[in-house]
Formats: sequence, structure tokens, C-alpha cells
Amino acid sequence: RMGIPLTPPVSQNKIEELMGHILPEEIEKCLAKVKAEQKKRPLPSKHTILQLLQSFSGYSAWMAQAAKSGSVSSLTGDLDKFQGDTADAKAEKVGILLARGRRYAYDQTFEKASADFEAAMSIVEDGGNDVVQRLEGDSHARLLEWVGMSRHLRYDLDGALRCYEACAD
Repeated sequence: RMGIPLTPPVSQNKIEELMGHILPEEIEKCLAKVKAEQKKRPLPSKHTILQLLQSFSGYSAWMAQAAKSGSVSSLTGDLDKFQGDTADAKAEKVGILLARGRRYAYDQTFEKASADFEAAMSIVEDGGNDVVQRLEGDSHARLLEWVGMSRHLRYDLDGALRCYEACAD
């Protein structure tokens, strides 16, 4: 404007001071929103998950075991039988949820598989060592593997890391 310097209506120091108060709160709100959305994040496409599963050397063994374990309806019927609160009943329920989750993965219904793995994991976490000790064979390690993979696919990387580290122990 013809070389005449304009003075801003508010001083630069005042603007910086206001931004110093406003920005931290807004950043926290945005981070909380991102974390909340991260928990609701859906699984990737079936194709992507299948490609990942098929890249593992144990894929054929997993799928053969899932096919042998029975149908979803028979496993669901078995699951309904174990409603007790004893560690043995909980361990049996975990084993059936793991088998049904693998069967869901075999049938390519990955959302239901993930839900079964998470349900089994919550029973293990609530039951503690008593339930873990009563699980058959390497079921606990396999459960940690599947839960870790489910969480990893949903970008819950901290949760996946905890599962992978517990599986390695």
C-alpha cells in the first residue's frame, strides 16, 4: 500500500502467547481422536489377510488343523457346554474358541476369527496362570500368535508387540 508499513491489530507476541495456550489442548484432542479411531479400525481386505497368512511357512498346517477341528456349528455347540467358572472349564473354553477362530480363518471370516481370538485371550488374562497351565500343548503360544496377528492387522502395534513378546517367552 504505497510503501506505508501497516501495524497489525494484535501484536505478534500476543498471537504467539495465545497459540501457546490453544495448540497443546487441540493437539491432545486430535491425538485422543486418533487413538479412539485406531481401536475401531477394521481389518484389511480378505485378499490382504490371505496373502499374509499364506506367506507363513506353517500356513498349510494351520489350515489342515482348522479343517480337522470341525465345523463352526459343531464348535459352537461344544462351546455352549462349558459355562463353568473352574480353571479347567475356562481352559477348555479357550481351546474351543481358538479352534473356532482358526476355523473362521479357514472359512475366511476374519472378523469373527479375530473376535474369537480376543475372547479367548480375555479369558486367559482373567484366569491367569491357572488357565494357561491347563491349556493343551502349545495352545497358549498359538493363541498369542493369532491375537498378536489380529491386533497387528488393526494397527494396535503395542498390543501386538505384547502378544509376540509373551509368545517368544
